[in-house]
Amino acid sequence: MENCCRSCCPCLRRLWNCIWPDVRYPNQNLVIANPTAREAEIRTVSGDIRPPSPRKRPVQLYAALYDFEARSEDELSVREGDKLSVL
Repeated sequence: MENCCRSCCPCLRRLWNCIWPDVRYPNQNLVIANPTAREAEIRTVSGDIRPPSPRKRPVQLYAALYDFEARSEDELSVREGDKLSVL
C-alpha cells in the first residue's frame, strides 16, 4: 500500500514520510543496544490460587424492646429481649 500511495500521489511526500518514516533512511540498518535492558523475567506461582473471599461484614444484632405478635404471615412474632439481625 505504501508504494501505491507514494507513486499515485507524490505531492503528498511529506505526509507519506510521516506515516512511513523508514523510507527517509532506506540504507541504514541500525540497531541501538541497551546495556541496562534485561531479559523479561516471568514469575510463576505454584499451588492453589483462589481469589480472595469477600470480606464479611460484622453482623449487627438488634434487641426487641417489647413483645410483638405477628398479625399476618409476612410478619414475625418476637419477645422482649430477642436478638434479631437484618438480612
